[in-house]
Amino acid sequence: MFSCGRPCLRRRLSVVLDTVAAGPDEPLLFLYPRWAASALRRRRPISSLTPAAAPVKGCSAPFRTVVYPRVVSSFRSQSSQWISSSAVAQSQTHNSTSGYVSLATKDGHTKLDGHTKLDGETEFQGDAVSGQDVQSPSVGGPKQPVNFHISFPAVPTAVPKRTLRRRVLGSLGLLGTRPLPRRISARDRKKLRYGRFIRATPATTSIRRLAGNWNDVKNLMVKVEANPRAAPRKVPKHKEILIPEETVGLLVGVSKASFGENIYFSSVRNGCRIHILPPSEGDGVHRRAILSGSEHARELVKDSIARAHLSQTNGDPLVEMAKPIVPIFASTLTMRQKNIPVPLVRGVWYTDREDSLSLDEVLEHRSSINSVKEFSEHIDDLTRVQRKSPKKTPGLPSVPCQQLVAREILALFKQEDNRTFLSTAALNGALEYLSKREMFATARDVFTLAEQVATVDTYNILLDSAARRQDKRAFRFFLHCMWRGHIRPNSLTWVKLLKAMVLPSHKASLINHMAQNGHMNDIRSIRSPLHLTIEDSFFVHLESGQGVESFIDLMVKTLGADWFSSSILAQMFAVIARLKDYDALEKLLRICNEHDLAIDSDSLTPIVGMLRGNVFNAIHHTIQLLKRPLFKLYRETYERLFLIAYKSRRYNICRVLWYYACMERKVTYKMRKAVLSSLTSNVSIVMKDNDIGRIWRTNAGKAIVGIEKQAQHPFPKDIIKALPAEFKYAPDLYLRTLQPMGPGRDLQLRLASCIINRDIERGVLFGSRHPLGVMLEAAAMEDREWAGSPRPLTWIMGNIIKIPLRFKGKV
Repeated sequence: MFSCGRPCLRRRLSVVLDTVAAGPDEPLLFLYPRWAASALRRRRPISSLTPAAAPVKGCSAPFRTVVYPRVVSSFRSQSSQWISSSAVAQSQTHNSTSGYVSLATKDGHTKLDGHTKLDGETEFQGDAVSGQDVQSPSVGGPKQPVNFHISFPAVPTAVPKRTLRRRVLGSLGLLGTRPLPRRISARDRKKLRYGRFIRATPATTSIRRLAGNWNDVKNLMVKVEANPRAAPRKVPKHKEILIPEETVGLLVGVSKASFGENIYFSSVRNGCRIHILPPSEGDGVHRRAILSGSEHARELVKDSIARAHLSQTNGDPLVEMAKPIVPIFASTLTMRQKNIPVPLVRGVWYTDREDSLSLDEVLEHRSSINSVKEFSEHIDDLTRVQRKSPKKTPGLPSVPCQQLVAREILALFKQEDNRTFLSTAALNGALEYLSKREMFATARDVFTLAEQVATVDTYNILLDSAARRQDKRAFRFFLHCMWRGHIRPNSLTWVKLLKAMVLPSHKASLINHMAQNGHMNDIRSIRSPLHLTIEDSFFVHLESGQGVESFIDLMVKTLGADWFSSSILAQMFAVIARLKDYDALEKLLRICNEHDLAIDSDSLTPIVGMLRGNVFNAIHHTIQLLKRPLFKLYRETYERLFLIAYKSRRYNICRVLWYYACMERKVTYKMRKAVLSSLTSNVSIVMKDNDIGRIWRTNAGKAIVGIEKQAQHPFPKDIIKALPAEFKYAPDLYLRTLQPMGPGRDLQLRLASCIINRDIERGVLFGSRHPLGVMLEAAAMEDREWAGSPRPLTWIMGNIIKIPLRFKGKV
């Protein structure tokens, strides 16, 4: 490893030897399969813009002159169009009374298809009045041949009057919420549930507008792509230059967002706009940059860049980022396309992602920002903050760290002195951080302040957020912003639309459109559709009676063997869990073991859910996967295993899972709730269940908790003082007494919460002397012997499995 540059807080710049020659834009060595044909139905073309997405009078392009223009922001002019965390359902619509057709499938299930104003993909309108949907009766249709990749619906038939009546009632909120389609993938069901949650937020405005369906959104994107004003034009005030990759890092910084397209302004003379194009637009060794401004301003900027490169090459000690020993190449793919030899040993950028940064450490360098590079890297540091200052102001409520970071980001963009340091890299980094945490109001303000440097990558971040929320209205609004800004969608923009779609037929139609129009020519635009459609393809393959081996063989022949990532395998296991195909499960596990394919905890979670009827089988598969090197359980898998064992009344397995989840900071809310309900269940109630069930409900929590003894970490003094004298030295015994109501019951509830909190907070200070798989196997053996025999709590506490721990100290 070679390092260069003077040490600073970020310590982000380093150059490493890359002998594998694997960059983000490397070419694939295999051919992509021919995707399915388009769906057998007519698409309704968009004839006019909906009121929600109509252009606003007076809204101009993001930039018209090289000097910082006064931009009439699209967000300021249509602030109500932004779906923020406090008003995610502000603008509402009536459901249309046409457009749904229910098609019967061979297994008796129904799937919906929409071709007019309503979208059958989401089962909901993007702006539903009450968050409810319309029920549609099943209408049989002729079966179509099953395609390997995508299952197409039959030709739509006429809509009965009863269906229209139910849609009208649904638009008025008089029908219950429609259940989610049963034939769609687990990932798409999750998207629909999240969209339902967003639309269930109470509305704060009475504006009602139709958002259309996803096919209308596709037609709108075609129109935006064909915008003649978005085509690149060569004018006399533009000048193209080539900049070495290491000099680009010196000018705009080294962060994840600065590796792509970047725009910033220089204040020399009357101003000059510097537009650094993506690495694929250069010659492979250099990056292309377009300078826009007066002739004198362009020459001054060109000379300043040349001086920076010369100082970097000569090793000037005043230059923060020296020239690396190993040359850095902007794009190896472009070099191969131009027959330029690519060295096996070359330098690549990487950022030092320090998880230990605190907010106070980053804020110390706020006053030293005096360049585009420093501003971009400071924003990048803020997005990596994991903790705030331990000091608390007395009398003031505690503010979460993420909210403090969001306020600081907005303050930096609002500061007038930082206006000359704005860049696309800083804007994209901030929007990505805020969008993932659903701080949409702050993201709106940040975008408004820096819209003049927005690129297609900026809009892709916003479109991804709208797709994740199943928000067609916001998706259309961002497309109209791209139209006004003369920004043309790229391949990843179409991938964002594919991510928003749910029905397999709509996905097939969109993929076919992308392939025909050249949007699947690079790695990301090829593999992303594969990730988004693999569940549909594998589901159709297994449902048609074919096996796992044939699917794997076909994919290897057409795609190559390097496409089997852990996320792909997790989706395949999810399909097997949906079908409850135990034979396919064993075959896929055997193939993964024989070829040493990467499996993570996301693959185990659907397996555990599939085997929830037999906790010992679920534990057996968990133990087998835990034998793999570096295999760790995620929070979701811990929760699924614990709840299955809890429902099966397995004391020892629950105890082991609770201990290890506490030690790894992976206790979930449902795990805590289950243990708390058992700790506080001490009242005998006449129930229809047997004695084993009653004993479990009252004794399970008391046998599960207890990582640390009271002598090592005593209970709070107020609880000890309130306890009767006989329980002051053994507070946990007070939970076994009968306290129906009153102060005694309140004290039990406080004591139970204190015990659970002590396990969660203090558990991270301990580590186990044995691996999780070993302890789970021992716990399963104990629980097999205990099955079917009611035992008192005293016997259980004396014979429960012991988990040897070691004290690690502070972490």
